[in-house]
Amino acid sequence: LYRGDPERLVRVPWWAQAGPSVTRREAGRFFTQGDGWSPVTGCTEAGRVFTDVHCGDQDWPFIQAFYEHGITGGCGSGNFCADFTITRGQMMVFLLKVEHGAGFDPGPCVGNIFTDVTCAGQFDAWIEEASQEGLTGGCGGTLFCPNNPITEWQTAVFVNKPVIAPNYRSIPGGS
Repeated sequence: LYRGDPERLVRVPWWAQAGPSVTRREAGRFFTQGDGWSPVTGCTEAGRVFTDVHCGDQDWPFIQAFYEHGITGGCGSGNFCADFTITRGQMMVFLLKVEHGAGFDPGPCVGNIFTDVTCAGQFDAWIEEASQEGLTGGCGGTLFCPNNPITEWQTAVFVNKPVIAPNYRSIPGGS
């Protein structure tokens, strides 16, 4: 993806944004490894945070670190839902918490950036903040597509923008 030219990284064409979607399990592993966090060790069945991620799960150390850094509280009812696909809206929460810390508050949603982000959705304030920080320009036109599954390509672009091109501002129709 990155071949020495930041413009190639942050301007992935729409047709290249297709591909496999990213699961919560993959996000836990990706962010833990990518941010240099140490995977958690010493799992006991009685001490597990998520009832659906057992000590024998190869990704437990990464999912647990994802939790311990305050990036996720799971998907509800004590579960992590490791194999659920992440939406574009959910990814904005992960990205901003990883970048700014677990206690980050994106502030109130205004509802004037994307026509499909109306401040009624639980991730809408996060989406607007990500846009204001230049992490996303939406999925085309005036849309963000918050409920669409996020692809591996889109994830790579979102994650690398602050690292490779910190002063780059997304353009409408970007990622």
